Amino acid sequence: MTTKTNQPKLSAELGKEIAQFSKHKVNQDKRTTKVLDLFKACGFKSTDLISNTSKGSTATEEQFTWCKQMIANGFPDGVKELCELSAKAAGDRVIDGRNRS
Repeated sequence: MTTKTNQPKLSAELGKEIAQFSKHKVNQDKRTTKVLDLFKACGFKSTDLISNTSKGSTATEEQFTWCKQMIANGFPDGVKELCELSAKAAGDRVIDGRNRS
């Protein structure tokens, strides 16, 4: 039995995007490690990153609100506002290729 092979187009554009993805992935992994190391160095425990209103959390309201705000500060323009909308108000809005969900 002969297996039929696929012959996709090996385009320069696709190659460039794959290379950029790899570069950003490696950089993102390095940043993740750095952020986690800084959390640990600052005395955070994993349970400090659970909502202060949830069971198992060791976070204060101030700590949890601060962490959420620091995350939101890194969002692209429009995403923070979209996240603050109710699901009904946000509807199918898309910002930077992402919807509310």
